[in-house]
Amino acid sequence: CTPVEPNLSRIFVFMKLSIIIPTLNEEHYLPKLLLALAGQTFKDFEVIVVDGSSEDKTLTAAENFKNQLPNLKIVTAPARGTSVQRNFGAALARGRFLLFLDADVLPAADYLEHFLVLTEKKKTDVAVAWLIPESSRLIDRLTSPLVNYLTLEISLKAAPVSTGANMFFRKDIFFNL
Repeated sequence: CTPVEPNLSRIFVFMKLSIIIPTLNEEHYLPKLLLALAGQTFKDFEVIVVDGSSEDKTLTAAENFKNQLPNLKIVTAPARGTSVQRNFGAALARGRFLLFLDADVLPAADYLEHFLVLTEKKKTDVAVAWLIPESSRLIDRLTSPLVNYLTLEISLKAAPVSTGANMFFRKDIFFNL
């Protein structure tokens, strides 16, 4: 028997991923993220935009992606606050896995595919991805790796932590936490 690379359609045939995006006045960032999600190589996911009563055109920007993202839900949270909005979205999620993305995150086209294959291989229940700034500013280029390494060191030596911008959970684990 020859080893075969994992086939996503076999591994995730009964899997569903829910991507939850808390928003507040994100009309400039959200379209870039939703466009990146529409172009993903892995397609079995829903997107839940949980708005915190934006005062700009965030909701209109999200509505413009209903055709490109057929499993897009747009809801308004009962209160503002990233944690409240994440929890509200998680309660609505149909997926077995939850991925929380901030509106200014910009994943590569194969991000979901690689992330899901890696978490499946390692039987991962909770994960975070490192953040790489899109900015060319020196301060951003210096602080981002520092935050990534600090987060890793604290997680390994003290307690699990995350920046919050890019978190993955098996749904039942999320609700147990």
